[in-house]
Amino acid sequence: MHRGNLRVLTAVLRELQWWRHFFAWLLLSPFNIHVNAIAPGIMETDMISTLSKEQLDIEIKRTPLGRMVKVEEIMAAVNYLLSEEAAVITGQILTIDGGINL
Repeated sequence: MHRGNLRVLTAVLRELQWWRHFFAWLLLSPFNIHVNAIAPGIMETDMISTLSKEQLDIEIKRTPLGRMVKVEEIMAAVNYLLSEEAAVITGQILTIDGGINL
């Protein structure tokens, strides 16, 4: 994905934050429906196959942990949010990006 596209996507997602709060707090919470989102960083998927080695290296170097997010790490977060242990979590965005957005 091109950097310009990422900026547009980020702007759109910021606008959607209002909707996330609206749905989580006003509409769905009374029915015990949780609204959460996961914001992953660059992940080891087919989606990054269009990036050159240089582009990929730049993105990884920008990440404080120095590596991409693994799909299994995202799935662990999804499983947690679906578990009883997360019963009081709603209206949140869980950022899993290796610290790139610190």
